Amino acid sequence: PALIEYLLGIDYLNHFAWIVLDTSHPDHIGAAVARFVRSVDEPHEAEVAFAVSDEHHGKGLGTLLLGALGVTADEVDITTFTAEVLDENGGMRRVFDRIGAHWTRADRGVLAARMEVARARALLDPDLDAKLQAAV
Repeated sequence: PALIEYLLGIDYLNHFAWIVLDTSHPDHIGAAVARFVRSVDEPHEAEVAFAVSDEHHGKGLGTLLLGALGVTADEVDITTFTAEVLDENGGMRRVFDRIGAHWTRADRGVLAARMEVARARALLDPDLDAKLQAAV
């Protein structure tokens, strides 16, 4: 129950999430979700996390969601994203590399990334960026 409350406890300022639904499925099931949670100690930083269903891997949803998080974070004065990624998660590592992630070793089998929000936002087409900015 505590984990569910945490995941659903979005306040749009310190904890924000985007979700992608698969509208081709009759029940419009979730295809992916990405969120950021602002750091209490470093208010201009937020940790990002992504979940993409197996059937939707490799379709650009991680890139799209990273850009969308960039738009939202920029609007609430977050300038840096951090993340922890498993070594074997090559797909997400490549997405983060596209925006110049700085990597360090966090733990055995885990890498830590630091990225600029502005570079994440730049992943989006300007028209989509403007639409998302208007929505947030």
